[in-house]
Amino acid sequence: NGGTCGAGGDNGGTCGAGGDNGGTCGAGGDNGGTCGAGGDNGGTCGAGGDNGGTCGAGGDNGGTCGAGGDNGGTCGAGGDNGGTCGAGGDNGGTCGAGGDNGGTCGAGGDNGGTCGAGGDNGGTCGAGGDNGGTCGAGGDNGGTCGAGGDNGGTCGAGGDNGGTCGAGGDNGGTCGAGGDNGGTCGAGGDNGGTCGAGGDNGGTC
Repeated sequence: NGGTCGAGGDNGGTCGAGGDNGGTCGAGGDNGGTCGAGGDNGGTCGAGGDNGGTCGAGGDNGGTCGAGGDNGGTCGAGGDNGGTCGAGGDNGGTCGAGGDNGGTCGAGGDNGGTCGAGGDNGGTCGAGGDNGGTCGAGGDNGGTCGAGGDNGGTCGAGGDNGGTCGAGGDNGGTCGAGGDNGGTCGAGGDNGGTCGAGGDNGGTC
């Protein structure tokens, strides 16, 4: 019923099946790139990256998965019911899965940047920073995590139930987790500045 599967890449590239009822799967990347299946009922999976990039499946009912990055970048699955996963970064950048029911995960940064999963029920995770920046998961039920800073900046997870974590600073700045139930953590400063976690139940850092 309209499911679409892109081509398998040259030299061992693999493309999973197109989902039922309009699910779409992009092409498998050249030289071993892999693309998971398109989700049923409109789920979309981007292409597997060249040279081993991997893209997880598109979620059912409209979940979207971006492309796997070139040279080993990895993208997790798009969450069911509209969860969105950004692309895996080039050269080993990793993006976790998009959360179910609208959770969003930003892209994995280039050169090893890592992005955790988007939280279920609308939790949002910013992008992993380039050159090893790390972003924790978005909290369930609307928790938000800012981006991991470039060059090793780290951002903890967004707290459940609306907790917010600002971005990790560039060049090693660190931001702790946003507290559960509305706790807020500001950004980690550039060049090694550190921000502790936001307290639970509305505590602010």
